[in-house]
Amino acid sequence: MLKGTIKSLTVAAILATGAISAQAADYTIRATANSNENDEDYDGLIVFKNYVESASNGAIEVELFIGTQLCSKGAECLQGVADGSIDVYISTSGGAAGIFPYVQVLDLPYLMADDRVAEHVLSGEFTRTVRKMALENSGDKIRLMTIGNTGGWRNFANTKRRVQSPSDMEGLKIRTVVADLPQELVRALGASPTPIPWPELFTSFQTGVVEGSKNGITDIMGMKFPDAGLQYVTLDGHAYMGALWWMSNDKFMSLPNDMRTILVDGFAQLQQATFASPKRKSIQAYADFVAGGGDLYVPTPEEKARYAQEAIEREKENELRQQRQAGSDAFRSAFPDAPQPPQIGTSDIMYYTDPITGEQKQGSSTDVQYRNRLKEYLDANPAAQESYTQNVTSIAPPSNNQGPTFGRPGRQPISIGGPGGGITSIGQPLDGSDPGLPKLPGGPNQPKPIELND
Repeated sequence: MLKGTIKSLTVAAILATGAISAQAADYTIRATANSNENDEDYDGLIVFKNYVESASNGAIEVELFIGTQLCSKGAECLQGVADGSIDVYISTSGGAAGIFPYVQVLDLPYLMADDRVAEHVLSGEFTRTVRKMALENSGDKIRLMTIGNTGGWRNFANTKRRVQSPSDMEGLKIRTVVADLPQELVRALGASPTPIPWPELFTSFQTGVVEGSKNGITDIMGMKFPDAGLQYVTLDGHAYMGALWWMSNDKFMSLPNDMRTILVDGFAQLQQATFASPKRKSIQAYADFVAGGGDLYVPTPEEKARYAQEAIEREKENELRQQRQAGSDAFRSAFPDAPQPPQIGTSDIMYYTDPITGEQKQGSSTDVQYRNRLKEYLDANPAAQESYTQNVTSIAPPSNNQGPTFGRPGRQPISIGGPGGGITSIGQPLDGSDPGLPKLPGGPNQPKPIELND
């Protein structure tokens, strides 16, 4: 009799506890990641969910939406965060650049040396600075909770050939996000940037819409891109794949202080999980890629240096070309009666001395005739001569003896080498003054705890 009574009471207690647990969630957090359950974003969310629900004693329930159930593109998802239909969303810097363009600083090529530097930077003042900027720019609607990792380091991968030098990138259609900086890098290396949404990338490889991408090995294998033809990976490590975790600020501020603290601690747990996950998963991912017939190339430090140098030189050439075109347009707008350059040249290529600049040039007889006519026009028209000098001939090519330097003139050159490109500075001022972007310290700032009201 007593045994039966105890059994009945035990069952009743279990049922009662289950009922309390089911009703105990006073707050619900809807979190989404446009990835899959093999991704470190999912790993981070599982750690976050477990910690938050446990630490809150069931007062907070975290619902996970993995894939594109709630949204599929960065701007759409961030709008959902601002509107309150999504509580938590993870994006890359490219995915958020349309709304917060300054996060593209994370995409600067060869910016951070290795995981140790990157993890230190993303755990400190830099993240707090971006959080403050995002809140201001979104009207206090979108809060950056933390920055973790999603996929390790970006590397160039493609379906066509091994890439050992920048010249091997020539003509490849490389998938990028809809953001200026990643597209400029691809363009500077001679390839063609092609913005494609992440969920459409597998099909785009299959159909040839794109021929390459800038991704880490865990993303490549997790999304099964080799099955779509991606067979060549070059480990140039040109960018750390930062994962920006956004939250509805309205939702965050609506919670009691103790619940906010639990969420902040949960995001700290998530960050550490996403820092660790790609390191472990990449070991098997590299092995599986090679076992499946993939070509994995590790550039030498000298070859890595050439990527940076090539990007800089091409960008300088593009800027110079644009400046000269703008100057020429300004001159011809002011003097429409000036001789026009030939639309079609003849085949009799020769070396000649430019009658205007005195430079040795190569061109056809029609080019020579045009330059002589222009010289006569300028000599007879002092105002045109002044305009031409100011807008065209004064724009000289950059010096060829400059080394690879990111940043504004007068700044220290970068150093190259190591897993992430080895760059420990991005043209920091020699006097240590403000570089004009959110600071990415190389070591002096110690990580600080995230404050609820910062």
